Amino acid sequence: MDNSIIAYVIGVTYANADGSSRQEIIGNCKKGDELILLREPSNPYDINGIKVCTLKKQGFLSRLLRRKPVLSQLGYLSEYVASRIAPLMDEGVHVQAVVNEIEQSEKVETGHSGTVIESIHECLVEISAENVKWDTERNPVLASS
Repeated sequence: MDNSIIAYVIGVTYANADGSSRQEIIGNCKKGDELILLREPSNPYDINGIKVCTLKKQGFLSRLLRRKPVLSQLGYLSEYVASRIAPLMDEGVHVQAVVNEIEQSEKVETGHSGTVIESIHECLVEISAENVKWDTERNPVLASS
């Protein structure tokens, strides 16, 4: 059993509600960056919804004025992974996530105006939880003391 699991962030090509580009946000991330996982139980598509966010980098003036950190959403954990992690979060287990890797891929679309090739940033996250190990099916197993 492993101490962590690796998972893709999904929904990375959508824009955020504030109009910010998830692709741009992911493009500014690097391996090891700390991520914030936020439960979203009212998500209409997934009752176990978990947003994956990063803290926006703050300038000197913002820190000086003690402005609250701003979260930027990268996407969501997949329904499968979220179904394993949401119950842990709901029980108060401390779940951590960091950027494991940023991959570059190409999305090819052919339409009336020809073929369009778009470069896409994909993000893999490493997830770990206090006193939890993960089996090969990504099921959490409480570690014995």
